[in-house]
Amino acid sequence: MMRSFLLGAVLAGLSLAAEAQPSLTVEKIMQDPDTWIGSSPTGPAWSEDGETLFFQWNPGGEFDADSLYRVSRDGGEPTKVSPKERRQVRATFSGWAHGQHRYDQSYRRKVFESDGDLHLWRRDTGRIVRLTRTTDRESDPRFTLDGTAVRYVRGDNLFELDLSTGAVSQLTDLRSGSEPKEREAVGRDAWLEAQQQDLFDVLSERSARRERAEEARDREREARQDPPVFRFGDGRIGSLDIDPTGRFVTFGVRDTGDEKRTIVQAYVTDSGYAEDLESRPKVGEDPVAQRFYIQDLARDTTFQVDFSTLPGAYDVAPAHRADEGVKVDSSRA
Repeated sequence: MMRSFLLGAVLAGLSLAAEAQPSLTVEKIMQDPDTWIGSSPTGPAWSEDGETLFFQWNPGGEFDADSLYRVSRDGGEPTKVSPKERRQVRATFSGWAHGQHRYDQSYRRKVFESDGDLHLWRRDTGRIVRLTRTTDRESDPRFTLDGTAVRYVRGDNLFELDLSTGAVSQLTDLRSGSEPKEREAVGRDAWLEAQQQDLFDVLSERSARRERAEEARDREREARQDPPVFRFGDGRIGSLDIDPTGRFVTFGVRDTGDEKRTIVQAYVTDSGYAEDLESRPKVGEDPVAQRFYIQDLARDTTFQVDFSTLPGAYDVAPAHRADEGVKVDSSRA
């Protein structure tokens, strides 16, 4: 029976089950009511070593919800995973993630996120080491090129964890809002302030002291190598990423506009009253603006990418489709 289940996993694209040789076809299994009463298995996932297949199942409909089962790659009867084991962190295979540095260069270690914390799996021992335990959510971990540290996202910023010392460094300092603007006196007010500075030495000394303190803070920040502060205004950070060399950071900002959404009434509710449910945006609504930025950590520079200036941005049929026989037409753009 379970060999046929492995065949289904093969059909779903799990190549590690290719060695399984089912004696029955999937069609025959699906037609057997004694076998498939209840929900069919879902969410198959291989253990990182390829020896065990985990999946959600509710055979016979005996549980209120699907339970976690496991089966050996050699087949046999599936067994239900105990609650204690189910709560343990497992490293499961989800593709080699080329270019994403989920594995180190030797593929002997893998870093992954589970329930908002980071973990490190070692292929030689199968041991899993927890790297973080916080109430914040850490996500999108990847190794540095030399494999000595792990970079990840927490909140709206990037961090780096040194695997040898456990030290955590903040790589970006992205903040909402705008830079505070200093009040600039003009006209009569500017003349009056200048006169006050000339007449009262104590005011001049206060102003000079403030400037020296600000310069000292800047020198301290440079000495600590703090990440550059960048305020992105109103909106939500998304697609935060860093290149493998650790120099360039890319991120998008989705503006929080007044997007009007379709309201749907729900009549079957616990309260007994009809309730409004927000659905998709109304047809014809302008899409919420999104901005894309590139930050150069080495030069302390951040600039916005304007995609509208790219050649062919407004072509109805872009130039890269010319090899398909599509003619470029900008007349209706």
